[in-house]
Amino acid sequence: MSTTPKTIQGILDFYAVRQPVWAANTAKLGISAAQATQLGTYLTDAQTAQDAVVRLRDEAKTATEARDVELSELTEFGSALIAVIKGTAQSTGDDTVYTTAMLPVPGTGGGSPSAPSMPGNLVGEILNTGDVQLRWSSSGRNVFYTIWRKLSTESGFHQIGATQGRVFTDEGAEAAQWSAYYVIAHRGSFSSDASEVLQVVLPGYSEQQAA
Repeated sequence: MSTTPKTIQGILDFYAVRQPVWAANTAKLGISAAQATQLGTYLTDAQTAQDAVVRLRDEAKTATEARDVELSELTEFGSALIAVIKGTAQSTGDDTVYTTAMLPVPGTGGGSPSAPSMPGNLVGEILNTGDVQLRWSSSGRNVFYTIWRKLSTESGFHQIGATQGRVFTDEGAEAAQWSAYYVIAHRGSFSSDASEVLQVVLPGYSEQQAA
């Protein structure tokens, strides 16, 4: 049966209570004063490290809550702008307003465009800056693309950008071990299937795994 607890805080509390007693009774316990002092040093260092972990955990929670608030505000404000853009397109009768804003054009019956083909040959390159540059093959004419990403630190994919070209540079993946991407093509109110998922191992991850 183990003498010491199994939890981190249990171990810290165990030695925090006993170290000063052991230091005061070295001869009786058969240990040296130097050993008792060294135990105290290890205890202090371990407690300092644990305090840092708790602090970072609290900061991460606060940062996540702040992000959720900002994301909610972004979504609400962005939705309001989209409504204004759609209103402009409807009042002017100009469908190019939709395409300029990279928004799907509402269907107009038999003359509606068809769905674009799925983007193919998605590849990624890590640039000298650490950013990830994505490239893919064309899905046809009059299309734009949305780019979706999932970091190793995230639970799901979310849209990180849109472009009318076939190249996109992700500048926000450096805080993760790896990132995964897919691309969707859009034409009018139609969307393609998502491309195959591409996973990119970010700089430093392989070295960290091997260390």
